Amino acid sequence: MAQLDKLLQSMIANRADELILREEEGAMFKADGQEKSVTKSLTGPQIIALIKEIAPEQASQNIDERSPTKFQYVAGDGVFAVRAMIQAGKWNVSVVVDDKGQFARQTGMFKPVDLPPEDAEPVRTSRKSVKMPSVEGDRARIAMEQLLRTLVSEDGSDLHLRVGEPPILRKHGEMIRIEGQEKLTSDQIDALLLSITPERNKKEYAEHNDSDFAYEIEGIARFRSNCSASVEM
Repeated sequence: MAQLDKLLQSMIANRADELILREEEGAMFKADGQEKSVTKSLTGPQIIALIKEIAPEQASQNIDERSPTKFQYVAGDGVFAVRAMIQAGKWNVSVVVDDKGQFARQTGMFKPVDLPPEDAEPVRTSRKSVKMPSVEGDRARIAMEQLLRTLVSEDGSDLHLRVGEPPILRKHGEMIRIEGQEKLTSDQIDALLLSITPERNKKEYAEHNDSDFAYEIEGIARFRSNCSASVEM
């Protein structure tokens, strides 16, 4: 668990609207327009350590360069929007709940996936090809976990599942189809995703065609996940 997760859990428990980290002032919860201090004073390096522990690569680089940055963070069943910047020479960080993905959509964080061309070389894995499930249940979960294990073993950063395409890895910035995988149907993707999706997120996806959650394979990794459906006009 990241150090910041404890503050985020407390933020939710206290029904606060925002967690604020200010250099030389500490952490504060903001609720109904009022700020309440919850920790002792924090130094700049302490705030940087808290944020870099959860920041994706590009955001971490921005922090190193002392540039403004914003990103989305999934902790447990919660999704949070994080903004970090230097104000008057001191770090100021804001964290708000982003369960509906408004922050991500407004800032363009979810962008269309650039698929590799049909003749692109697939990534060659040492693992046996995964048989895609046709129904929900344990087979779907096992297949999904195998794909996630392949993502980790191949040092990929993202796994993309799209109708009419085999599973695709983003590796060192390139989109690469996994070797030996069949093209996925809508039913197969539904089965794979629903097998690891928490109940509350299944309901959210049914209502909004979009949901964010986290899934962990013990001893392997904790994965941030987004399910979204798009309609082309």
